[in-house]
Amino acid sequence: MKLMEILAIGAHPDDIEFGCGGTLYKYTAKGHEAHLMIMTRGDQGGEPEVRKTEQEASQTILGIDRIYWGDYWDTQLEVDKEMINKIERVIADVRPDFILTHFPYDTHQDHRHLAQATISAT
Repeated sequence: MKLMEILAIGAHPDDIEFGCGGTLYKYTAKGHEAHLMIMTRGDQGGEPEVRKTEQEASQTILGIDRIYWGDYWDTQLEVDKEMINKIERVIADVRPDFILTHFPYDTHQDHRHLAQATISAT
């Protein structure tokens, strides 16, 4: 079986774990490599340093190889060339076989905008 490279892109710390953490764990447990791209530090939903520490703890639990941080402000993600370029650079680095991200019609604007930017980047 060919091992895969997987990239999960989320707007905030914990989005990926709630959305597809079980799927990522299933694949990393079988030896596939998974990477995360988190666009914000989630400062509107708690203390950014606490959320970053929690995200890094989940990296260990889920067997994630690397976390890429987008360094955007929570609730302020916009579909623009800068964000698309950041996603493209991570895609070029990871060379994923498949990508997981938010539903494009999600109720949270950051989730919608990130889904649109990810589709443009791919």
